[in-house]
Amino acid sequence: MKIINFPNKEGYSNLPKVFALGKFEVLHLGHQKIIENAKKIADEKGYELAIMIYINKNKRDVWTLEEKIKILEKYNPQYIMTFEPSKENYKYSKLDFEKWLLSLNTKSISIGEDFTYGKDRLGNAKDLSINFETKIESFVKYQDIKISTTDTIEAIKNADFIKFKEIFGDYFSYQGVIVRGHGNGKKFNLPTANVEYEKNKIEPSEGLYFSFVDLDDKKNMPSLTSISYNPTFNAKEKTYETYIYDFDQDIYGKIIKVKLIEKYGDSIKFVSVEKLIEKLAEDKKMGKIYFLKRKKVK
Repeated sequence: MKIINFPNKEGYSNLPKVFALGKFEVLHLGHQKIIENAKKIADEKGYELAIMIYINKNKRDVWTLEEKIKILEKYNPQYIMTFEPSKENYKYSKLDFEKWLLSLNTKSISIGEDFTYGKDRLGNAKDLSINFETKIESFVKYQDIKISTTDTIEAIKNADFIKFKEIFGDYFSYQGVIVRGHGNGKKFNLPTANVEYEKNKIEPSEGLYFSFVDLDDKKNMPSLTSISYNPTFNAKEKTYETYIYDFDQDIYGKIIKVKLIEKYGDSIKFVSVEKLIEKLAEDKKMGKIYFLKRKKVK
């Protein structure tokens, strides 16, 4: 798989291609359907598969570039075409973009029905059908409402991770290096893994969450995650702390992946450390009950 920034042509072969075109900022189920259509065409016709993704380094995104590439690996694309917003790229006219695709021996295009392209967004799905075989996907819906990038982002910001999973198809997650915190969790019999959160990634709201952890070859370990400024201790920086059930190893410096399942409480400033300790003990018990119920449902 090659990652090639638009409008570079170097690195592409002369073999026939199918392009999945779209911003694909959040890769929700609607985006996934468009990519699946392209994958099906590639498999049936023996075309190479290329997937476009929009990269804006000046704003926070749902997924980092590395996370997006990891998500897209399952489609086994030959190319990921990254498109960055810039004056130069936005100068490309509708015709320029079509010529660019043709120069790569693009035969088929998979797009959503609202896809536009070229300067001033003058090109649309019907225009592409003149020069290419096109597969146009209608909007995918969640509870009779069109799934959108905005809905996906709002689900994260509102800590509605049940909805997020419904419109993305998997848990919202973040990963990072485990760093040393203040050590309060260990003192209170609830040792936590403190994760460095990616700066360019959209931040979930503060709160307490049921979660899963992936670490090395261990997957979906039950855990509790706190995202907060630790108000009881008047901390100045937001921390991402996760307590992993039935786990006691030194994992500083390792990379873990935390998947947020659902929110169960808010970050509270307690009148004393003793009250905080009581609440942590309650959370620990409540989490055990929660994950036991999940096991029974499965």
